[in-house]
Amino acid sequence: MKEISKLTLFILPFLLMGCLGPIGSLLADQNAPIPTAIAVATVPATPTDIPPEPTAIATEIPPEPTIQPTAVPTEAPTEVVMVEPTPEPTSTPQPVPTAIPLPGTELFTFVRGEPGWFIVDDSVMGGVSKSTVAAAEPNQLYFSGTMSLDNNGGFSSVRSDWSQLDLTGNDGILLRVKGDGKIYRLRIRTESAGRNISYNALFETTADEWTLAYIPFEAMVPTLRGFVMDVGPLDPATVGSFGFMLSDKQEGEFELYVDWMRAVSEDELRAIGQSSG
Repeated sequence: MKEISKLTLFILPFLLMGCLGPIGSLLADQNAPIPTAIAVATVPATPTDIPPEPTAIATEIPPEPTIQPTAVPTEAPTEVVMVEPTPEPTSTPQPVPTAIPLPGTELFTFVRGEPGWFIVDDSVMGGVSKSTVAAAEPNQLYFSGTMSLDNNGGFSSVRSDWSQLDLTGNDGILLRVKGDGKIYRLRIRTESAGRNISYNALFETTADEWTLAYIPFEAMVPTLRGFVMDVGPLDPATVGSFGFMLSDKQEGEFELYVDWMRAVSEDELRAIGQSSG
């Protein structure tokens, strides 16, 4: 029974389809061997639960925001204020000071054609001081160098070539100089006292400043090689040479500018003082 039941299940589909043909003979001969069941592949049913395609949901696109125009502020009109120009203060014209003429007689302008100048240092005594003299601009004498105390030295000097001058009626020499703060000597030689003797007087300088120095003839002392000579006062009628000297152990570098030299009388100096006051 069990085998028939299996066969019945096997042929049932064919019976339904009306196809018993050769299978019927198998039912007549029950002793025939039962054929092995043919595996029938089960075709899966068409799925009915496939989810439907998603429906696109229309989304309303918001409109772009409208940009409200911003009002550009307008500058307020600039008020033009008319300002009357301030009149310049009227000033009372000041009188231009009258240039005071230089007193006396000009001795040197330090240009070509005048007596020359030359150096005399302590090398004549074995010293090693050195100096130079030159014409500086505009029309000035420039005396500079280095004074040394080595080898018993200690002086530097410059003097003009000999040229006879009659300075009668003058009382002294007025100088405009610029120095280095050191003390210098004015030296004058005369024919009456002899060319080797020089009349000396000291004058001070202010570093890098122009100053005036007045040296009266009566204050000048005649000397020779450092010794005072008894030859009487300076005779203005026989002046022959001028010079400048640095001595008195003022060791080191030095420089002296001479702008001008003038022979003057004391009456002329007093007149200058009264007019400038």
